[in-house]
Amino acid sequence: MNDSPDAVTENPSTTIYLDSSGDLKLLVKDTGQQWKTLVVSSNAMCLASPVWRAMLDPKGHFREATEQEVRFPEDDLDALLIVLRIAHLKFRQLPESVTFKGLVDLAVLCDKYDTVAVVRKWLPQRLAPWHKHHLSPGFEEWLSVAWTFGDFATFPILTTSLVVSCDIDGAGRLCHLGKPLSISTVPNIIARKVFITALLELCDKLVDRYRAKTSVCRYVQVRGRESTHDEVEAGREWDTITYGSLIRGLETMGICPSAVISSDIRTSATDMMGQLWSIRCYALRETQGSKFNHSKCGFVAEIQKEVRRIKDHAADDAIIDESHRKHIEEQAEKYVISYSDACLKALSADNFAFLKELIINSR
Repeated sequence: MNDSPDAVTENPSTTIYLDSSGDLKLLVKDTGQQWKTLVVSSNAMCLASPVWRAMLDPKGHFREATEQEVRFPEDDLDALLIVLRIAHLKFRQLPESVTFKGLVDLAVLCDKYDTVAVVRKWLPQRLAPWHKHHLSPGFEEWLSVAWTFGDFATFPILTTSLVVSCDIDGAGRLCHLGKPLSISTVPNIIARKVFITALLELCDKLVDRYRAKTSVCRYVQVRGRESTHDEVEAGREWDTITYGSLIRGLETMGICPSAVISSDIRTSATDMMGQLWSIRCYALRETQGSKFNHSKCGFVAEIQKEVRRIKDHAADDAIIDESHRKHIEEQAEKYVISYSDACLKALSADNFAFLKELIINSR
């Protein structure tokens, strides 16, 4: 975890004591990229996080276990302090509230070091004010919060919302409202191409139907008798005009049927669905008194029906898979398990004396 061998000079103004007799110093950068020194108990850290326990285990293979200073250059200072203050029982030093960015930073940290159980008692009251914004613009990273803390009530909704509304920028990055998404804590979730592929398959299906020799017009598909010459001609005219309407509509979207794949589509699934929804089906105007009425022969109703179906079902079928469900359930269970229970599971007989001393010193 060290990013440089440079020494950091200890300064009272840049040193924070979580344990006055701590045996380990953590070096963390603040928002101004200045190093802060956190004096901590390695035992408290080992109880708080299985990741830290493995990292600091003298019998392990991490070099941090043999060092008196460990650098955390990539971690947010405020989020780390929240976890460490709880781990050191410094509850009075905890903030009364947290910004949304602070909440996201805490989620990232808890996911990285598996410390959800540590913050479970403190977090709900600070999380509650932000919950109502989970679908609001600018709060896309709530997905990280839901992923880390096992919020399955909002996770599928957030995932679907992001998947259908994200587009691709010139650099090939997934973006939402022009802002690149940085949700690294949710691997393989943004399955945008599932929607795009389903929409492209719909386009191909419609085009193939009108390319076929069999007429689509309902006047040529009269059951129980053979179509008349006039009906066949009317059907051919209608199919040709309808086919042209469909091809022209797709080409205005930049879609050449059967020659486009999901990675070629830069626009969002929402925009693509809207464009498909608005394709017009043109027809020759029938003369007054004509026996032909082609109002029900077009593709518009089918496109709208299929677009609605894709939007309603593709997310459940392809985005929230079993591994995602399992992860959310596991995180939710950690959120329910108390930190004291987690500590007891991690404690060995030799550590009970340390825990007793830690409680006394925290008063």
